[in-house]
Amino acid sequence: MNGCSIVYKCSDIERIIWPVEEGMFIETVSQLTLFYEEIQSFIDLFDIDAGHISELMDYQKNIVKAISAPDFDMYFEYDWHRYFSGIQNNDYTPLIKRKNRMSVKTHSAFDSLTEYAVNVVWYGRKGGQNLYSDIEVTLL
Repeated sequence: MNGCSIVYKCSDIERIIWPVEEGMFIETVSQLTLFYEEIQSFIDLFDIDAGHISELMDYQKNIVKAISAPDFDMYFEYDWHRYFSGIQNNDYTPLIKRKNRMSVKTHSAFDSLTEYAVNVVWYGRKGGQNLYSDIEVTLL
């Protein structure tokens, strides 16, 4: 294996060969609903509070920058955004049950999967550009 690496060719993107983790991310984003349906069938094997999991899955599914999406609001029983932001910023705080509205400004729509892949994954993944960042949480 000296001098070799594993690469990934996305069937929907011509002329670019990706590192495996980037290629798999692109495939996942392009089929996000299917990905979360498959994850849900796995999670259902465990005895986990369905309310927690449903909200967590909604948060995780919608925090990833989409190829094209209008601004949107989501309503939660738990403050998922504060919880995960704390972890990302090395400032852990426990998950708190408090009703809130998370308003997301998307600021971008890409004309194609290729444009998304180049701008979000290729140029921006290591800098966190794959997640929405213009988010306001309002306690209800």
